[in-house]
Amino acid sequence: MTPRSHSSQRSKHYALLGGLLLLALGVRLWRLTYHSLWFDETMSVFWANQPAARIWEVGMHLVEDRHPPLYYLMLRGWTILFGSSDAVVRSLGAMLGALAVLPAFGIGRLLGDRRAGALAALLVALNPFLVWYSQEARMFVPAATLGLFALYGLLRGWQSCSVRFESLPSNWDADDRRGACLARVWGVIWWGIVLVGLVMCVYSYLFGVFLLVVAGLWLVALLLLTLRVQERGRHWSAFLVGAIVLTLAGGLMLPLLWAGWQVSGTEFTEGRMFDGMGGVLLRQLTAYTLHQGPWSDGVVRAAQVGAGLLALAGLALPLRSRPGSGELRSAGRPLLALYLVGPLLLGGLLLARNRVLFDKPHYFTFLAPALCLLWGRGLAALLDRARL
Repeated sequence: MTPRSHSSQRSKHYALLGGLLLLALGVRLWRLTYHSLWFDETMSVFWANQPAARIWEVGMHLVEDRHPPLYYLMLRGWTILFGSSDAVVRSLGAMLGALAVLPAFGIGRLLGDRRAGALAALLVALNPFLVWYSQEARMFVPAATLGLFALYGLLRGWQSCSVRFESLPSNWDADDRRGACLARVWGVIWWGIVLVGLVMCVYSYLFGVFLLVVAGLWLVALLLLTLRVQERGRHWSAFLVGAIVLTLAGGLMLPLLWAGWQVSGTEFTEGRMFDGMGGVLLRQLTAYTLHQGPWSDGVVRAAQVGAGLLALAGLALPLRSRPGSGELRSAGRPLLALYLVGPLLLGGLLLARNRVLFDKPHYFTFLAPALCLLWGRGLAALLDRARL
């Protein structure tokens, strides 16, 4: 590829991302205040008006309020800067929700191709469930966005470990070595995004810990799936770096997770593992597809079947081979399956401690982007076969 064509490709790439971001932001800001704040949102405003030290103290003990402190602290700073009207209070979530299209595009592209990434980002931008909860002054969508950035950072961090200083060829010139150094700097940045994204996700919403589990599953899966190829040393290097980052993230989350575990043991009713999971899955699928509206039973069933089949297409159908496909593409389907199935299995086990774990679909908002990624990949695979 010539420098001019490469520059043209980059321009198109950024134009596409910019268009998707503007679309996502536009639909989230449209009719942002068509109804007034409801009770949970007024609680967000209440806590955001408290002193920062008070927010931190309450959020770390999870007794007076069941949510961690970071979202309330962000909302406090946001309202100090821009005021406390309903539109301002909700606009923080709308902005953070719109940003989710960026990591969705990146993950979809790395685990599939550019078309799969663009379709996944488009679905995230327009998904009615994600739009609705982006317009609420609550922490569910902001936490999901932070978790998506962390997962994207993990994939890019894994790629960055392909450069090893000790194996640089002796005949490389200064530009080659400068490029290798820059790649390693970017590697540090990507792993830093993993650490910061996961910690901020959990400190915004406690169930963000499920994405720490997803990140761990991805790391193990990437190692197992790439051990068959050459240059195994760099894969072990990437795995060890990732394991250190995830361990550090878990350590930083530990005080909050321990407080949450204690509260769950004293204030929630125990249930049975995987009790009613079939109904849970159908309810989640309906919410992440149609969300709310006066839908007939026929429309709901058709949406459930269509969404389920499209997700299965994303898991089962390979994408057409294209020049320049990255090494992560072959791991795309297993990783996306783990993103969706891992939290559901862990949540099913935790039903034994808290039987209302899946009581509301928005408790697992971070699963909606996983479905969008699968739908985007499924659509891309079907379009490949239609030669479009």
